[in-house]
Amino acid sequence: MNHSICIGTMTLALSCMIASAGSNGAIGSFDLGSEGWSTDKDARNFRWEPAGGNPGGFIAADDIGSGEYWRFAAPSDYLGDRSSSYGYALSYELKQLGTVGSVTNQNDIEIVGNGMTLSYQFGVAPSGDWTAFSVDLVAGVGWMVGNESATEAQIRSVLGDVTSLSIRGEYRVGADSCGLDNFVLGGLCTADFNNDGALDFFDVSAFIDAYSNGDPSADLSAPYGEFNFFDISAFIAVFNAGC
Repeated sequence: MNHSICIGTMTLALSCMIASAGSNGAIGSFDLGSEGWSTDKDARNFRWEPAGGNPGGFIAADDIGSGEYWRFAAPSDYLGDRSSSYGYALSYELKQLGTVGSVTNQNDIEIVGNGMTLSYQFGVAPSGDWTAFSVDLVAGVGWMVGNESATEAQIRSVLGDVTSLSIRGEYRVGADSCGLDNFVLGGLCTADFNNDGALDFFDVSAFIDAYSNGDPSADLSAPYGEFNFFDISAFIAVFNAGC
């Protein structure tokens, strides 16, 4: 059968079978509060700022300069079984407040789970303006476990039982301040394929595009590494379950 006909048939089938939509809680916009986030190490004066974000509110903290590199710590909403995030992007925006530093040899992202720490370094520091960072949660793009490149199995294992997730907030030696906004852990709502906060036909279309292109985000069911009816069935199930 012609490939385009197959995709068209799948589109029609999914559209007919999918029932209802929900909302997505995967975005930390900080427009109404700190959303349960906190800080660690020597950070002080953790706060929610109602304005000055990109746009709306954001969270921020100061550093006393004791030599530790402090981090923003994600709340329980982002912990536990996050295996559905494999293949999706983790993104956020940072802004250095006051004196701008440029220390880049520290882990920007750390995700701990199943006895391993998954880390990533962008190699660049945020500026005094809002600076966007984004990386896909897949193997081969720079994720590390210890001093070795993380394998797909390791990334999936960590995401399967996340006990902590943190974002670096310090980029200079000495006292400093930093703000965080627009944190997104893709795939928290598996069915919201375009991450717009709503479940609708656009998510069906995005899933079909990902499936037809062999994108890891559409590989929703074992055996992983294969694209088949089980992935389609899994998408229908999570879509109907809502978010």
